Amino acid sequence: MIAASKPVFAASSQIRITEIMYDPSGNGDREFLEIYNGSDTTVNLGGMALFGVDYTFPGGTTLGPGQYGVIVRNLSVFKSNNPGARVFGQYGGKLRGGGELISISKNGVVQTQVSYSYGGAWPSSPKDGGPSLSLVRTNANETQAACWAASAISGGTPSSANNPSSAGSGCSTIAYPKISQPSVSNREDTTLESSESSTDESSTSQDGDKTEEELLQEQAEEEAKIAEEASQQIANESAANRDQTRTNIIVALAMIGASLFGALLFNVYRAVKVKISHAKLMKDSKHHAKHEQKG
Repeated sequence: MIAASKPVFAASSQIRITEIMYDPSGNGDREFLEIYNGSDTTVNLGGMALFGVDYTFPGGTTLGPGQYGVIVRNLSVFKSNNPGARVFGQYGGKLRGGGELISISKNGVVQTQVSYSYGGAWPSSPKDGGPSLSLVRTNANETQAACWAASAISGGTPSSANNPSSAGSGCSTIAYPKISQPSVSNREDTTLESSESSTDESSTSQDGDKTEEELLQEQAEEEAKIAEEASQQIANESAANRDQTRTNIIVALAMIGASLFGALLFNVYRAVKVKISHAKLMKDSKHHAKHEQKG
């Protein structure tokens, strides 16, 4: 027979099982498990799985700092009786009235675990529709029977702060993980250093260095000078282009004029040539007529 491996526990978990209603009145439809986020950051519950009853938190499910939430046996019945509760979903199976091991794990690492029982070291009053089984403090060690008591309210306090009937004598405490913040004095020192640094940068040093304002002024003047030179260059290029265009127009007009003058000379030449030919023809005709009269 292969021995079962020991569970791996998280070194420090953001969540804790804080309330168990395992024997409500009726047929058990008002059962619930409550969890609490005691850290100072939002916890991602996606992928976490319940053992003892069957439920896996969907991806994207979160629980903010200081918030409670519940997983229930019958979603519709529970919501109708607790309309303001934060409900994650409905689990499969049923919580055992005589006790059992309930845990929440992620990737095989246990985040929180309770092995409750009815009677003995555990309270016996959470029975037959009475109070719930409530953790006496949010930072109490949920694995210890001494840290649990019957709720002072029948039906418990799902999705809200517990109201246990006792303080839990002998109960130990487990701290939640916290993200450390700088103290007020440290923040003031940082602000002062930042202010002094800003003052030093904007003032003239003992070595005669230029101030930041003077450097910015010089940079602005240099940029203005560059812009003026670029503008002048564009103006010069525009003037040169205008002169070139004027020259091209003059040359074109001269060529057109020369072409027209040449055509005119050619027409005069043709007219003169025609007149000469006509005069010669008339002369030859007269000479021929005169010769005929002599014959």
